[in-house]
Amino acid sequence: MRTLIVAGAEGDFLYDEAGRRYINFSESTNILGHRNPEVMRIISECMKQGFIHYPLTVSFPKVAEEVAGGIEGLSGMPGASCVFTSSGSEACDAALSVMSGLGPVVTVEGGYHGNTGQFMRKKETDRLKYGSEFEIPFPHDESVLGEMEALVRKGARSIIVEPVQAEGGFRKVYDSFLRDLRRDFSDLVICVDECYTGFGKTGRPFSYQWFGIRPDILVIGKALGGGLPVGMAIFDGHMRESPVLGAFRNGAFGSSAGNVMALHVARYIISVVSEPRFLRGVESRSRIIDSSGEALKRRLRGMGLVRGLGLSSRNEASLFHGMLMERGVFATPMSDAVRICPPLTVGVENLRAGIGEMEEALQELEH
Repeated sequence: MRTLIVAGAEGDFLYDEAGRRYINFSESTNILGHRNPEVMRIISECMKQGFIHYPLTVSFPKVAEEVAGGIEGLSGMPGASCVFTSSGSEACDAALSVMSGLGPVVTVEGGYHGNTGQFMRKKETDRLKYGSEFEIPFPHDESVLGEMEALVRKGARSIIVEPVQAEGGFRKVYDSFLRDLRRDFSDLVICVDECYTGFGKTGRPFSYQWFGIRPDILVIGKALGGGLPVGMAIFDGHMRESPVLGAFRNGAFGSSAGNVMALHVARYIISVVSEPRFLRGVESRSRIIDSSGEALKRRLRGMGLVRGLGLSSRNEASLFHGMLMERGVFATPMSDAVRICPPLTVGVENLRAGIGEMEEALQELEH
């Protein structure tokens, strides 16, 4: 896979060391584009004050309270307990710590919940602790519910799931999956990992809001801070009784959790994503992708601006990534797909241009 050495960025574009620019179709955290003027102003003000971090474990400033309140409103989870972290991986680790205290945790084949030891060693730990692995196939359809029922009978008490897998190749769970879990397993704790799909990327603040449920636990990552180190695990009110939650002093997990600069940016991003006009803009850009030519359209996966172009294999995805680089489009492989994930503020003409280059490269690949 060809590597891009990023030497600069502005708006919708990345720049390499030779000054060549690339339309950025592989954005996951800089949702308002690179060098957004208001984000830059906020960072500059924090730098001038010379106070960019103090551990939330010993102090809880007003901006942290405002961010927590904003997330409660944005998520539709009033009265939730918020645990601040410095990344989505740590937020997943916090969520898994709470869920593991209840019993076995179910994961989904192809899911990715960070690089923490707890997730990376989960299968091995489950085999040693419970004598079985607790993973279901990717939920393409209702047939997966039988597998889920078998794991619940073995003692599973919770599940962590991405409504749209990114690392797994931009696969979206079938439309009623989360509702079916609520219907068939009423005592099951549902944790939704929105590290990749959150903050308006699907046209709603969080993707689960398209699926008709409210999760018990919500995990979010660095998109909250526009790429700065911050994440959160949000536990619905009835989860407060977990003894593990009490171990997160001041609602923070890790000594660098919730640095002040990231929290100030997060407060602004929450205000932007709360605006219906902003979300309508995401939906209108999504329709531009949907209106592409048939060859590209039949390969589309995901939803909103969390999209992937499906290919036949990981190798072909890597090859196609290189072809796009030659055309000035940076779209990295994720399993057997390449990303179509621009900043949510991407200019319409830039989006159309990038999709056009993809269509031409796909025509070349197929012939």
